[in-house]
Amino acid sequence: MNDLWRHRKFLLLLSSHALGRLAETLFTVGLMVDVFRKTGSALGTAAVLLAGLLPSFLLSPIAGALVDRYCRRQTMLVSHLVRALLVLGLWVTGGWVWPPSLILVYGVVAGLGAAGAFYEPARLAILPGLLDKGQLVRANSLVAVANQTILALGYILGGFLTLHLSLQAFATLVWCGYLSAAAITLLLP
Repeated sequence: MNDLWRHRKFLLLLSSHALGRLAETLFTVGLMVDVFRKTGSALGTAAVLLAGLLPSFLLSPIAGALVDRYCRRQTMLVSHLVRALLVLGLWVTGGWVWPPSLILVYGVVAGLGAAGAFYEPARLAILPGLLDKGQLVRANSLVAVANQTILALGYILGGFLTLHLSLQAFATLVWCGYLSAAAITLLLP
């Protein structure tokens, strides 16, 4: 496992993935809290999760095949940039300034889920090109541990940040997370 910590390409991929996953989790938590604050509806809040999962569920079967036709690094980069633009779009259109239409919120979350449906197979497919065959199992295990850790920390941090930051600052933080993930992705071969 120590050899992975010295592997520059793997660390770049892991960093990019971690930042993107953290931004995704923070944004989901922020939107769930915001929707509940504004509507008081547990169903409306749960619909935020559903809106993010449904596109991924529907697109995943074809996303993997499509990703194989294009440069994986570019697919990951575009995915991060699309998600950054969606967050920025919600913020600019007023979603974070005055009460947004729930349809707009659910649409943005669905767009994030759709972009993620293309990101994940690209990330999985690029890994064998970065590492030796003997390192793949350890690398996949490390990414899985990172995913679970980021989810746990993301929900805790997201809850804390929604209480202590303005929604504009929160959205800006998430936007910067996606842009940082995109910038690191540019450094991948």
